Amino acid sequence: MMTAFSVSLLCAVALAVGAREIGRRASPRLGSAALVAAALTVAVAADAALAVLIGARLLDVAPLAGLLGWRAERPGHIPVPVPVTVIAAGLLVFTAVRGAADWRSARRGWRRLHELPSDAPGTELIVMRSPAFVAHALPARRSSPGRIVVSDGLLSSLDAAERRVVLAHERSHLRNRHDRYRTLVRIAARINPLMRPAVAATDLLLERWADEDAARAVGSRRVAARALARAAITATAARSAPEPAGFAALAVSTRVQALLAPAPAAGSRTALVVLPALALTAAVSAGLATHDLAHLFDLLRGDG
Repeated sequence: MMTAFSVSLLCAVALAVGAREIGRRASPRLGSAALVAAALTVAVAADAALAVLIGARLLDVAPLAGLLGWRAERPGHIPVPVPVTVIAAGLLVFTAVRGAADWRSARRGWRRLHELPSDAPGTELIVMRSPAFVAHALPARRSSPGRIVVSDGLLSSLDAAERRVVLAHERSHLRNRHDRYRTLVRIAARINPLMRPAVAATDLLLERWADEDAARAVGSRRVAARALARAAITATAARSAPEPAGFAALAVSTRVQALLAPAPAAGSRTALVVLPALALTAAVSAGLATHDLAHLFDLLRGDG
């Protein structure tokens, strides 16, 4: 049981450590899907292993066993150490508290984001009168279609081709429903805080995905890179916000370098091999730990 738990935890740590490099090197489309799936699987598996560990310790509590009429443990059974159980319980409590706080914060941000265009006409593009450099894709909801919100401050700083890049970038977010990827990977991080690096890595992959779509839409990777760099540099020089929002808000230098390089290959060895392997290993380990717990339960009841 301890071995299975350790393997699940090591898978979570490995994914957390490697997430940043995955965001830089994996192909955007496949890498983002594989990373989100792996983060969710590993997060659930690691938390399940923690819960199993606590359950195993509770089954070994003598008063509980006596109350339920269970027999003593069989020779050779090694109970989960009390310090390990306390640490596991503390981690689960921390995860629950931190996850609830993150969820409330995310809901507040989501509401603020959608309040801006809520009363605007039902058009795809909404231009805000603001010197701030803003570009956001607001995903479709039941009550409204997907929309692109940009500021006239951003549009006036770009030429016609660069404006096309910005709009194509945001349309890619809407068309490919990148909001769902972001939501799922953030759920993984709320389930298990070790998955926080996967959030930033997924965001980077989604931005790179939209960058690639924008480059194809305008027919030039160099124009797309120029639009991204100019938006970031102009916003920084103007100091209209702590950091440029939306289009040029994340890892600009990495994204510009990716656009100036050849288009990424359709496949990705990292996404195809490493991420599924980590997810499968974590899931199998959690399953084995659960099986061990069920076997211990049968032994104590006298069914084994």
